[in-house]
Amino acid sequence: MIVNLNLDVKGGLCTCEDIGPKILPYGIDLNKLAEEINQHTKMFVGMRVNINLKIDSNLQKFWISLPKPKSSDLIKKYSKSGTITLKDLEDITNIISSKNSKEKQLNALKGTCKSMHIKII
Repeated sequence: MIVNLNLDVKGGLCTCEDIGPKILPYGIDLNKLAEEINQHTKMFVGMRVNINLKIDSNLQKFWISLPKPKSSDLIKKYSKSGTITLKDLEDITNIISSKNSKEKQLNALKGTCKSMHIKII
């Protein structure tokens, strides 16, 4: 049986206790899954991350995919004391943008910072 689940986990810090209640019925090794989730989400440590999990309970296999994180969540993660550097915004742009739209995305992030009252330094 193949099942698709959406899970909200702590980026890079997922534990068996976090995912156990939803995963146990499918017979998947919780330690292996938590380790794999942490590997996929290590760049988002300290953030809540939504993941898409596809489980084949007959084969005891799983696949993890990550939707792109929200811009505002990344800005919150990178900002310190109400400020963020242009370099940090460029790093966020690299995380969430395709190669063709980086300049537009950077401008959109600047607008998001303004609406969040975060100063760009």
